[in-house]
Amino acid sequence: LQQQLAELSQQETRHPEQDQMQNQPAQQTQQAEQQAPQQQADESESQQREVDDDAERIAQQLAEQRELQVQLRQELAHLLHESEHRQDLQQNDLKEQQLLAEHERLDEQLRQQMEEVRWQEQVLRQLKQDENHVAGARQQCLS
Repeated sequence: LQQQLAELSQQETRHPEQDQMQNQPAQQTQQAEQQAPQQQADESESQQREVDDDAERIAQQLAEQRELQVQLRQELAHLLHESEHRQDLQQNDLKEQQLLAEHERLDEQLRQQMEEVRWQEQVLRQLKQDENHVAGARQQCLS
């Protein structure tokens, strides 16, 4: 009995702060248990936002890469067209050079033929002169 009385008197002399301190760990555990699902939901939502943000960034980067690929294909097509045009011009230049060389060769051949014709004409004139001299001398001899 005395022991029970002592306990009762101790309980009566206890301050509410002591009760609060004894109940505090239980309250913290209860709060933690109540906050845990909310905290998990918040973390899950945050992770989902990060995943969504990452997915959006990746989609944007893919779109930019596709756009760059289109631009590169266009640039390559343009460069290929220019290259083909230059090649055509070079081939035309080569043909033109070949034609020019052929023209110069034909000009030289024509000059040589003309010189030969002049020489033959000169020989013919000389022969006619010689023939005229011979005819004139024959005439003089006969007269």
